[in-house]
Amino acid sequence: MVLLDVEADTCSGCGHLLSETLQIDAYEGYDSGPPAVCQACKVLHRRQTDYVDDRDVHALRFTVSRTWEDPLEHSGDHFFGEEARESGAALPAG
Repeated sequence: MVLLDVEADTCSGCGHLLSETLQIDAYEGYDSGPPAVCQACKVLHRRQTDYVDDRDVHALRFTVSRTWEDPLEHSGDHFFGEEARESGAALPAG
């Protein structure tokens, strides 16, 4: 029952609690950093756009597989996409 309450109170866009974010005191009380780029989503989207004109596009299923060796070696490295860099977005210090 509690999980249902939390799910009902969670914004589907940002994941924050609506009972908090809809308060008048919350007006302009949030900030957002630059976007992080999920490399798997990026390559998936690019592959899907190759088939946008296929008449059976809705029946196509795509897979994504990792091409690099050990994710633990890179666990502290967060990649922010070229789009964020080119836009002049402030990147985290590090």
